[in-house]
Amino acid sequence: MLNGKRKMTGQKKGGVLFWILSAVFTTVFLIPQSAFPVNDICVLSPSHLSSCLEELEASDLGTRIPLILIHGWNSQSVPASPQKEVWANFLFYYLTNPSLKNKFKAYYFSYHSNDISVFDLGGKLRDVLDEKNAIDPTNFGSKPVAILAHSMGGLIARSYMQQHWQANGAFAGKPGGERVLKLITLGTPHYGSPLANGDALRWRLPQWGASISAYSEFLLKVDYDELNRANLRWDNHDGLLNYSLFPDEQNPWLLNDLNTGTTYANKIGAYASVFSNETFCPNLSLPHAELAYNCGQLILSDGLGIPNDGLVPLESALFDNHVDSSQQRIFSQQNYNHSEIATGYPGDGDAIFNRLRADLEGIPVISWLTLPPSPMISGQNYTVSWKILGGTTVGHTNIHWDIVLLEVLFVTVAVVTWREHMGLLEFQSHRLSRAGLMPHQERKNNGA
Repeated sequence: MLNGKRKMTGQKKGGVLFWILSAVFTTVFLIPQSAFPVNDICVLSPSHLSSCLEELEASDLGTRIPLILIHGWNSQSVPASPQKEVWANFLFYYLTNPSLKNKFKAYYFSYHSNDISVFDLGGKLRDVLDEKNAIDPTNFGSKPVAILAHSMGGLIARSYMQQHWQANGAFAGKPGGERVLKLITLGTPHYGSPLANGDALRWRLPQWGASISAYSEFLLKVDYDELNRANLRWDNHDGLLNYSLFPDEQNPWLLNDLNTGTTYANKIGAYASVFSNETFCPNLSLPHAELAYNCGQLILSDGLGIPNDGLVPLESALFDNHVDSSQQRIFSQQNYNHSEIATGYPGDGDAIFNRLRADLEGIPVISWLTLPPSPMISGQNYTVSWKILGGTTVGHTNIHWDIVLLEVLFVTVAVVTWREHMGLLEFQSHRLSRAGLMPHQERKNNGA
């Protein structure tokens, strides 16, 4: 939402070289866009503002997975420009970590805030992916994608996954969610945020009226009934706000559409932060963005008793009751505000980026089509097949089950029994994982 960088003091010191190099990267590659070889695909809104898919490196996609980066809401004008700079530090980390760069090719999805609805932005994401499919049908168009999204970008991704169907490519006729391997959301307001509301929040917290007015009128340049702030109002699944008194502040799209049909919630990894501060609101001596997050944090935590990142309640960012706890990541020790859960800060030990790398590298890259039975009896012949990322189908008939090496399986002399979260199976020269890991590199048979 805002560029919430804090001064590098106390625990913020350290890792200076990384951040200096990252700043150079931002200056060279993110500001003069013409200096970086990109192939942009853009579609226009009714007001002729563009939403674009932008390549961030000239090298071929090859066998890598497309990784789509979607920035969050810009609250500073109507309409408002894209906020791609939020990804500068992650992109530097990505380019300097071969394990990430070898598995993924990064793309921006950029858009203008406060022009069209989040639903329509989800449609624009579908449109640019469809155009890229048509240009490169045998590679990009045949591959699933991973998405990393900050703030409102996560709602755009979810709208694409649940509410829009691909028109061409290998996933034509299917909702976007069928194409997405993994969506990682950073501080996304899955349930919205009470701070996006207007009089309903003031009525709920009359003693906080001055702080709420300062937050809404001075720090946000978008009214509660304007796009895209209206898309981010609290969905009120918990009855926190009195929408019978303020019916025009309801968010039926979020409550009744996006959060009712959560078919693909099992593909979401939800990152959240807990931010705290010891100042007052409004403390006009603070920089603009820091002032916004400090005020927001106090209104939500002290006023409503809700832990938050300065904009989004913890429950909302985690998408509680929809995303499994094993896929939720909470950052409290780092004290990230809403922006810093995407940007990090000097001295945080790359905590957010290291966690992202682990989760991204853990995305399964094969899917089973024909599983061996359970239990599997040593010495028997079986037929198995699986699909490697990019569409290659591999099949083996009369696999002779011989040697089994497992990490979390119960093994007897003749019978193997596994659980759904089990680890590796090895038979002859093949190593496969029912959880979806790539076959072992030392495979000898063709296509294994």
